[in-house]
Amino acid sequence: VKVTFIRADGERIEAKGSVGDSLLDIVVNNDIDLDGF
Repeated sequence: VKVTFIRADGERIEAKGSVGDSLLDIVVNNDIDLDGF
């Protein structure tokens, strides 16, 4: 599954996950630096 996170400044960050993964799982597994995670 492909997820696109959009920061407040409009920057898009694409990440890959698996069916059943939570958004937190995807953020952690892709080493994405997002506020709140």
